[in-house]
Amino acid sequence: MERQPTRTVRPLLAEGVVIVVSIVLAFALDAWWDDLAEGRQLRQQLGSVQAEVRGNRDLVLFQVDLMERMIDAGEALGMAMDSAAHSGGTVTVPDTLVWLPLNTPTLDASLGAIDALVASGQLALIPDPALRSQLAGLRDRIEDAVEEQEQALAVYYDHSYPRLIVAGYRTAPLLQSILDFWAD
Repeated sequence: MERQPTRTVRPLLAEGVVIVVSIVLAFALDAWWDDLAEGRQLRQQLGSVQAEVRGNRDLVLFQVDLMERMIDAGEALGMAMDSAAHSGGTVTVPDTLVWLPLNTPTLDASLGAIDALVASGQLALIPDPALRSQLAGLRDRIEDAVEEQEQALAVYYDHSYPRLIVAGYRTAPLLQSILDFWAD
């Protein structure tokens, strides 16, 4: 009987360790690569969110400015109408002063990038808990602002608008033209 060379345990153990270390290293490299890819994707999405938030901020500032102008115009128009009512005269005001109080803007903010961030599960990867919380609650804050804007419009239509209409039929033919335009 011929004797086959036997392998000792030491070379087999070394070979096994090399295989295990290679597998662990491959998993570590794969995880590192995935972390880099996730970080890159998160930075891209946060860049989109940042651009969207900046655009929404500009839109909100525009809406605030427009509503302040509407309030000022409504007050000026009301004072002119009160003055004419006391003096028995006719109200003569610039066209924009009649048009501005009848304007009915509503905030239409974009939330697509934030929705994409949430839907992708990337929101949870943001390390700053305060930023994560602010982004998660942004939709509710915008909905609250729109709701308040709609309530302000309801107050306007319930209180100021009827006064403008009654006085407008008597004193401002332009008001009737504007109403006819919006009725079409």
